[in-house]
Amino acid sequence: DWPFYRSDLIDSIPLIKADYYIFTSPSNAEAYLAKHLLPREAIVVVFGESTKAFVEINSKNQILMAPEPGEKSAALVIEKVIK
Repeated sequence: DWPFYRSDLIDSIPLIKADYYIFTSPSNAEAYLAKHLLPREAIVVVFGESTKAFVEINSKNQILMAPEPGEKSAALVIEKVIK
């Protein structure tokens, strides 16, 4: 189950405990990171240079960039790390 991409404005963002966090945009990352810290060992997958830049400034986590937007692309990047 991937709560992958939602553009709904919500009042509170729930804490999610995961090994991998996927941020689709700088605003998506900003909304989550404003409320929650990422676990040190978590790996972040991002879409695009601007999202990568935002996460680099706001976390110390390893960052992987998906070559294109979408679930399949994110999954492929994660699979490479697992192997």
